[in-house]
Amino acid sequence: MVRRYPLGRNGAVAANLLLETLHLASRELQADTETDALPWHPALETATVPGEPTADDPTEALWRTVLRRQAAEAGLIAAGEVPDGARGELVELLVWAVAAGRLDVVRARVIADESRAGARESAERAGVSAVTWRQRRSRTVRQLRPIADQWTQAA
Repeated sequence: MVRRYPLGRNGAVAANLLLETLHLASRELQADTETDALPWHPALETATVPGEPTADDPTEALWRTVLRRQAAEAGLIAAGEVPDGARGELVELLVWAVAAGRLDVVRARVIADESRAGARESAERAGVSAVTWRQRRSRTVRQLRPIADQWTQAA
């Protein structure tokens, strides 16, 4: 048997609020699932964003080659290494910062070494504690934030 409790004034307000929230969520879900909102077309699946380089763009391929060469010359990556993803963006930022004189080459190498996969485990094996590692990373992030702002403004 279900026992009912008197709602009182606050209970009625809470019940009305719950009911209105459910109605709002129902309307939003219905609007999200409407098929007329955006017609499907096969070109939409492979469309690229205007102004963004594509995978087979010769300009982008050339830039990646130049970036790899500059990063290798600065000692930010090993010869033959292909930085991609977030590490690639970090290497690109470091190359720009060194070329613009915003960051010392030695510091850029340290940052690049710390961003390599397995760098934290290597540091822990060398006796660097997790707290020291986090402090080092925080210091690096604080140092790179203004440089990244300048980089985006220059772009």
